[in-house]
Amino acid sequence: MGALGVLLLVGGCGGAEGREADRAALGSVPAAEEAAAPAPDVVRVVTVLDGDTFTVSDGRTVRVLGIDSCELDTGAGREARTDAQALLPVGRSVTLRAEPGVDRDPYSRHLRYVTTPTGSDLGTAMIVEPHTGVYEGGDAAPSYVAGLRRADGGPRVCDTPTAAPTTTPAPNTPAPNTPAPRTAAPRTAAPATTRSAPAPQPAPRTAPAPEPEPEREPEPVRESSGCHPSYTPCVPDGPDLDCKQIGFAVIVTGPDEFRLDGDDNDGKGCESYG
Repeated sequence: MGALGVLLLVGGCGGAEGREADRAALGSVPAAEEAAAPAPDVVRVVTVLDGDTFTVSDGRTVRVLGIDSCELDTGAGREARTDAQALLPVGRSVTLRAEPGVDRDPYSRHLRYVTTPTGSDLGTAMIVEPHTGVYEGGDAAPSYVAGLRRADGGPRVCDTPTAAPTTTPAPNTPAPNTPAPRTAAPRTAAPATTRSAPAPQPAPRTAPAPEPEPEREPEPVRESSGCHPSYTPCVPDGPDLDCKQIGFAVIVTGPDEFRLDGDDNDGKGCESYG
């Protein structure tokens, strides 16, 4: 071999070795050593939680890569969930693709690119709405994020979150001292009532009539026979007499004018002469 051939052989070998050294210096990795992307998963939608999160049939919770929708405590967040529900019908199959080297977020949600049942990219479909924006600083590929920025119609707009109801009662504020307008009550016919008969009242008490005084018995008319009418048998109707003058027992039938009955008042007089 001539000198020229030797030089060419040495130069060719030196060139291949130089190219390998240059590639190592640039930090590139041979194709055989590059991380292979995981195979896509086909699963069914179970529940759409919000604009960028849903659950699937194998039990996982999926967080969509590259986008960030408003929270559910805002009106825009509820609109985002409604739009996501329309793109991800429950029971329909979707395709999940992982970013190489990326699996879950700090909340154990699986980070994935999502292809809808109609074949469209979920992130690109949601980013055009005001309720969804680009998730900056995430784990999506820079080229995918750049595509989202081009499709984004503007910054995300979320309204004010709904305030939680307070349990503190409102202070009692006295009402202004203004009379309420009078409203005439509708006149209604009085119900007919049946008057019961009045209870009988007791008769007024009257003082008892005084008992009539007993009539005095008329004094016996003295007979012209000359006998006193109060004594039997006949006692002369003369001046005051005593038993000695009469000389016999008598029955007192009237006023004992001659006191012949004595003190026992038994209706018998001059009993010692009986």
